[in-house]
Amino acid sequence: MNLPVRGRVFLYCCGYRVWQDKMSVKVIKILLVEKDRQLLAPLEAQLKEIPEVELCAKALDYEQLSDSYKKIGPDIILLDLSFDDDSIYSFLSSLETQAASGRLALIALAGSSDMNRIRKAMKAGCADFLMLPVKTEEISSAIKSAYENNQSIVKNSSIVSNGKRVPSGKVITIFSTKGGVGKSTIAVNLAVTLAMFLKDSGRKVALLDGNFQFGDVGFMLNLKPEKTIHGLVREMGEPAPLSFEVMNNFITTHHSGLDILLAPSKPQFAEEVTMLHLGYIMECLKKNYDYVIVDTIHHINDTDLTIFDWTDSLFIVATLEVTTIKNLVLTVEILKDLQIPKDKISLILNRAYQKMGVECSTVEEKLMKISCMIPSDGERVVASLNSGAPFVADMQLDIPIVKSFYELASMVACDEDKSHFNKEDMAKNKGNVFDFFKKLIKK
Repeated sequence: MNLPVRGRVFLYCCGYRVWQDKMSVKVIKILLVEKDRQLLAPLEAQLKEIPEVELCAKALDYEQLSDSYKKIGPDIILLDLSFDDDSIYSFLSSLETQAASGRLALIALAGSSDMNRIRKAMKAGCADFLMLPVKTEEISSAIKSAYENNQSIVKNSSIVSNGKRVPSGKVITIFSTKGGVGKSTIAVNLAVTLAMFLKDSGRKVALLDGNFQFGDVGFMLNLKPEKTIHGLVREMGEPAPLSFEVMNNFITTHHSGLDILLAPSKPQFAEEVTMLHLGYIMECLKKNYDYVIVDTIHHINDTDLTIFDWTDSLFIVATLEVTTIKNLVLTVEILKDLQIPKDKISLILNRAYQKMGVECSTVEEKLMKISCMIPSDGERVVASLNSGAPFVADMQLDIPIVKSFYELASMVACDEDKSHFNKEDMAKNKGNVFDFFKKLIKK
């Protein structure tokens, strides 16, 4: 079965050669990176049977891969996952620009569904995964599907060159390994803040409820789960590239201007949202929105790993409680093992107030710098949850907790959007709430 997967960047690209004949025929150039010759021998024969596909070269190691890539400029690289050579995966990762601009696609091949190898392929940028042996029609479909998506990228590139703005596609993930620390509250109010302040600029903001079993985003925004990610997955069927026109049918728009992809209405539907579906959904969100806020579940599973691979900024939420700090230490170690760059990870301290038992300075000394501090305001937060109305909606920047979200939104905004967060307004409201509460905790 053809099972598309996606890692840090979903790579669908194209390029083609036109033979001057009575009719112009697009020939898809293939480079096969091969280690297990016995496993891949039938595949080579199958490639010869596929019209408009040409196996131009085979590479047996890193040097041959590098040389062949430069010589033939392939449209698609087929990668045998039997390789353990990190230099091959590093080389493929370095081709991200070529892939993103429509000149290359990577498809992984394996004789078994080894998740460690599949994840390695995802990180290298593979757009598809095929289990060998494979039927001729399946490999043909995978190659031509990638090629068609590549053509779409090229077409969109031409539109961009004619002056159409491309969404910045910044993915901001809110995560914690402990429940009850305010993760979902932060995700919702950050998303609403961005949507409100950037609405007049034409920026598009989306919120994905990534807690597919027990998501609370709909409840927090007083939205009925009539259109959900579960419905979208059922519409997709087999994991496959997703158009915005299809996804938009399952988006719910909040009156703030925020677009939301809600969690399934029932917990048992969560298992239908696979990491393969989610990869294509994340790709579509990133291509069509300037900011994508993702609320996650409070543990790490396959879908979280897929989200992390797409994430530009990962915010870990913590409170100054011993159990939370213990989990934070473990989380930092796990993220390190997952090779998530440190510069992508930031720490949000929630419910910041005096004499919690653990000093703010201790957390910063032992773990990482606190990037944002959100003051405690239980009465306002609970009232917001009960009413389904985000407490940032009235934009009263003289209220410390509201102002802290204003500052967080300004921090995550791209450079071109920071001007939409008026610094003069902030100056009128009693200085910087982050500095105020940091001083308070240290007392």
